[in-house]
Amino acid sequence: MKFYLQVVLICCFAAVNIPTFAQLTDKSALSIPEGLTQSAEAVVRLENKEIEVFSESKMIVKCEFVMTVLSEAGDSHANLYLPYDDHTKIKDAEGWILNSNGVEIEHIKKSDFQDVSAVGSSNLFSDDRVLYFEVPPQSYPYTIKYEYEYLTSNTAFIPTWYPVKGYGISTEYSKYTLKHPPEIEVSFRAHCLEDYQVEKTIDDTQIEYVLSNATGLIRQPLGLDFEALAPHVRFASETFSLAGQKGRAQNWNEFGKWYYENLLAGTTQLPQSSKNEVQSLVKNISDPKERCRIVYEYMQQKTRYISIQIGIGGWKPMLASDVDRLGYGDCKALTNYTRALLKEADVDSYYAIIYAGRGRRKSLDENLVSLQFNHVILMVPFEKETTWLECTNQKIPFGHLGSFTDDRDALVITPEGGKLIKTPKVPVEENIQNMTGDLAIQENGNLSADIDIVSRGMQLDNRYFVLDLDEKDRERYYKSFFDEIHDVSISTTQSSMDKRKIELKEHLEFTAENFAIPNGNNLILRLNVANINERVPKRVRNREQPFEIKYGFVDSDSLTIEIPPDFHVDDLPPEQTIETKFGTYNLIVSKIDDHHISYSRTLQINRNLYTPEEYSGYRDFRKKIRKMDQLKIVLIKSNKS
Repeated sequence: MKFYLQVVLICCFAAVNIPTFAQLTDKSALSIPEGLTQSAEAVVRLENKEIEVFSESKMIVKCEFVMTVLSEAGDSHANLYLPYDDHTKIKDAEGWILNSNGVEIEHIKKSDFQDVSAVGSSNLFSDDRVLYFEVPPQSYPYTIKYEYEYLTSNTAFIPTWYPVKGYGISTEYSKYTLKHPPEIEVSFRAHCLEDYQVEKTIDDTQIEYVLSNATGLIRQPLGLDFEALAPHVRFASETFSLAGQKGRAQNWNEFGKWYYENLLAGTTQLPQSSKNEVQSLVKNISDPKERCRIVYEYMQQKTRYISIQIGIGGWKPMLASDVDRLGYGDCKALTNYTRALLKEADVDSYYAIIYAGRGRRKSLDENLVSLQFNHVILMVPFEKETTWLECTNQKIPFGHLGSFTDDRDALVITPEGGKLIKTPKVPVEENIQNMTGDLAIQENGNLSADIDIVSRGMQLDNRYFVLDLDEKDRERYYKSFFDEIHDVSISTTQSSMDKRKIELKEHLEFTAENFAIPNGNNLILRLNVANINERVPKRVRNREQPFEIKYGFVDSDSLTIEIPPDFHVDDLPPEQTIETKFGTYNLIVSKIDDHHISYSRTLQINRNLYTPEEYSGYRDFRKKIRKMDQLKIVLIKSNKS
């Protein structure tokens, strides 16, 4: 969506501003303090941001940014992206590339920047563009400097101060200055500044922050999202303008009311033919939830998702009548269209804005009323429960949100105002992958398998894409899924979605050569054929950051293994059980009869946030799982008289 692009790119890049480059007296890479280069990909030498809000509809950002790139891993941080539209004008932009000694080797003029649409080629139209420059290959280290200035009427987006730009990036000097007239009341919230030497000066018309000599954060296994650890300060104006629409909001209720009246009102009209069709679909259906299900699936069949940014700053949805006619829309448009359809089915529903992202449950700053969202879903309240609908996915079942929007704050927009409501958290025991089947080991060690997989909850998110794969891609995917088995030949693949049960069903038949390894006359057989968990996080000495398991799950395997007629088993491993705060593991191998073995394995991983001190314990747990998943038995060749 447009507003995500605008918030991320403007806040993280366009807000890099202004004294003079001369303040950096020694521009060579050798002048960087040694402590800032250790384990760093790049170093911000100088960042100075000067934002001046003149009125509720005029803001200027002047920017200077200097970075020394130390290795190839830092190249992406040296590129500059400046989004703009009819309400944001880039007045000036230029840059310089310097060698390791600080000597200029290239001057980048505004004409050297690329000017392209801000949306992908799949988009039909947009009023957003991006002015960008990507640094060509250089010898390391090199320094890049940018200066630019833009004027905007969108005071709803006051740039956030991020003095530390990303993992592996140190900061030598960063200054942020926000000027505003006394009648414009600006709120701000600081995060994660406790461990940094930050100077701040605040009065009625100016806010200033300065940070010097900050070593970069090191990315660690299972680490938190960068924003959860990085120092930053957010800002918001009580009075603001969004592409010509002026607003005022002291709280989320007022913001939601403004949103409804200025962005949503008058957008849900439908042609009479579509109204009649919806009313016919739900005729004689008394249960409102069932009416909702019917309408949702009707919308899925009739539309497709496509990213379109148009209208008020990318926030105002297309008219429902246009979506009905064209058959496509972005998240705003499809959500609003579904809301319009449900109205004809006599089902109340509410537009809800949210910060979405798989594994990115970004915390909403409840005390700072501002545009902290990047996605739209639909909230449908029923008498005993609330259902949330993701309207951009034509495959997922009714009522399934998944990892993209689960367990996070949403601002529900009603005619009376905005309400902060949290989306559901899916219990770990509902995120299931259940594998059952029959395996047969041949005398030569070859394997034939007949397996069924049922996935629910978040595990469904990992797999439902198989429904759209062609035969060739599906075979390629399943070979990678069983990547611990060599020489796999897939003969049968079937998949279907049961939308009522919210589960994906898969059926597989395959063979593999030399799965059981010959050892003299005997065969060595690994018991876990299809679901080996080898992932053990890297060791981190003296870890200081907490770690997070973002999604819990349960894998349950129940397989019957047939051994060759002339073989038998003398010893089977005893039951194995591991119980920890991080999860549990249970393995049971038993003899059914002389030629069949039962293999039962259950792994549960618990979602949670853990302390740095608990990391070694989690690694030990995963190492034990890996060891159990590699257990082998010997199939003994019977002696014939």
